Amino acid sequence: MGIARCSDWPRAGQRGLRSIGILLHGVCYDFFFVTGQLYTDRVAPREMRTSAQALVGLLTYGARMLVGNYVLGWWGDSIGLDPSTREGWLEGAEKFWLMPAGFAVVVSVIFFLTFWDKTHDAKTEVVDDLEADPAT
Repeated sequence: MGIARCSDWPRAGQRGLRSIGILLHGVCYDFFFVTGQLYTDRVAPREMRTSAQALVGLLTYGARMLVGNYVLGWWGDSIGLDPSTREGWLEGAEKFWLMPAGFAVVVSVIFFLTFWDKTHDAKTEVVDDLEADPAT
């Protein structure tokens, strides 16, 4: 969803497209932040859950915004974006939003290739072991 949102934002001059971008942002928030918090709560040991949730919050909200502002500021300067006027912004907006969209594609591919929830597989193995050796 983030890919669609970032790649479509340059053409969001019409009210309808801006509204779609805002709706996609909400969906992206739900999937990324809420799912990450739920997953952290599920896999973190009980005595470490609060610390794990705090670390996830710092990394996703705090550091992400700080780094994002520096990177996008550098990117806007390097492509010659002029955000001080409407014409300057519209001229460089498409090029500006293509970098975050490309980054979202790369992160999505890495995520889908490397992330596998192994807790379900581990539970299945335990059940299989118990069925194979009923003495335990």
